[in-house]
Amino acid sequence: MGYFSVLFHNNDTIEIKDPPEISDSIKDLNIDQIIESITLYKQEYNLKPFFYFPLHDISLIKYRQEIMRDIENQDLFNALVSFAEGMIKVRKYLSNSNKYYYKLQKQRWLLDAAGLYCEYIQKLNGDLSEINLNSDGLNEFREYLKGYVTSSQFVSLVREIKNIQLNLSNVKYSLLIRDNTISVRNYSQEPNYQIEIEKTFAKFQQDSKKSYLYEFGYDNEMNHIEAAIIEYVSQIYPEVFNTLSSFSKAHQNFQDPTITIFDREIQFYISYLEYTRRFRKSGYHFCYPEMTREKNIFSKSCFDLALAKNLYNEKKRIIRNDFFLKDKER
Repeated sequence: MGYFSVLFHNNDTIEIKDPPEISDSIKDLNIDQIIESITLYKQEYNLKPFFYFPLHDISLIKYRQEIMRDIENQDLFNALVSFAEGMIKVRKYLSNSNKYYYKLQKQRWLLDAAGLYCEYIQKLNGDLSEINLNSDGLNEFREYLKGYVTSSQFVSLVREIKNIQLNLSNVKYSLLIRDNTISVRNYSQEPNYQIEIEKTFAKFQQDSKKSYLYEFGYDNEMNHIEAAIIEYVSQIYPEVFNTLSSFSKAHQNFQDPTITIFDREIQFYISYLEYTRRFRKSGYHFCYPEMTREKNIFSKSCFDLALAKNLYNEKKRIIRNDFFLKDKER
């Protein structure tokens, strides 16, 4: 399966304007305010073009409604949110890999980003396999994801990542610090003098739990001394670090394009459900309108969502109304 979308149910080329064009009618109805509120905390996904894109195909509207109904299942909603949070971490790791200066640190961040990516992909695949899905869109994506996770390419990627991470975790070396000189040596089963020193001075230890040990900051960029140490360590373990280098060159773009699209598009649904949750808890009801080609339009006990948001912030309730329009009244 090639390109797949949970917003568009076929492979037709869709031109979505970015930035979107906002019509006067959208502004008159304050729908732009609603969209602004829904997307406020989802800026990295650039969702506004999706919300402003007009739909004229009734089958596509039903396609989206079915997906939204599925995602109202709390188990599925939680699984998708967990996946999204994982992809945010992956992007953070990739950002670190790109912005840091020292080559070996950049390579390690890329490796761990790929490892985290595979972990969350596998988790989502497992979660979806245990959830009943009714929509064509999510069923098709589940099949796509299952095929991707079981593909030889993905299985090989996971195996390669785990092997390199295991080999890196087994790297051991000794530091000899004398005056202003640091010597890096192969680890030769030397005793751990830290343990002996702690035993010797244990009787002088007071209640203070403050630690004076220096810890290398994984999340921080290495300084030139740390970078020099790791560079010498890589010379002691050339095979391990050569595989890290080869991985970095071969997997700069390890993310599957279809899953990347899904990660963004699924936020169209999640952002709406997250936004409306507070109104639902306050007793407001939301429905899935039935779309037809007829001119008649009606609604019972409806309310203005933009107004409801303003009144909600003021701890006031909105008055609901009914309406019915037909023929030329529309």
